Amino acid sequence: MIEPEKASFNNLKDFSSGKLWDDASLSEYAWVDSVQHKRNAIHSFRYRDIGTPQEFLDDINHLYDFVDNVLSHFPPLEDCIEVYPAGYVMNPYFD
Repeated sequence: MIEPEKASFNNLKDFSSGKLWDDASLSEYAWVDSVQHKRNAIHSFRYRDIGTPQEFLDDINHLYDFVDNVLSHFPPLEDCIEVYPAGYVMNPYFD
């Protein structure tokens, strides 16, 4: 097991293979790979293309879809806990 603070983006991609995407040829993997490339650009002292403002907005929309996909892989919260913590509020927008 890799400690969270020692995990790299590549570890995260490897862990997600077979869970969030079946292989590296799928668009989800390609999108995550492009996010990694753009993320690494801010750590570099040389020029790298990080896309246009419109591509940034498109990536945000893709992020929403990606998060929905990740959340769909979790079991319902109700199946995981016996008692809701004090102050817990059910989300009225979801069944």
